[in-house]
Amino acid sequence: MEFFNVRIRPHKDDSGQATVEFALLLPLFVACIGALVATTALALSSLRLDDTARMAARVASTSNDPQDAVRALTTKTGVDSRVTLDDQRQFLTVYMAQRIRLPLIGLPIPVVRITSHITVMYEGVPMLLG
Repeated sequence: MEFFNVRIRPHKDDSGQATVEFALLLPLFVACIGALVATTALALSSLRLDDTARMAARVASTSNDPQDAVRALTTKTGVDSRVTLDDQRQFLTVYMAQRIRLPLIGLPIPVVRITSHITVMYEGVPMLLG
């Protein structure tokens, strides 16, 4: 009794199949690794800029001239900074921006601009009366 009508074919040559699959998937794998490295670099730069803004705000909040205090911290870092005080001189806000180049993806996206801002209470040193 015959259940299946199976025809036996001669064995095909599969010797290059793995090489072709590897050649097709390698560009996708390299692109994923490149995107992972660029995303990591962007996240680390953003964390560094946030930390710089926080440190600048702490220094500026106790300074008589907050803009000069922030400028002194950011002169050599290549970071654009701006300091604002509200009308009642209670809150100080530090805005920072930086342009970075992404590794491995430099040609399609040459420069990325990251920003950070932080607001703290202004505790300026009171001027002593003569």
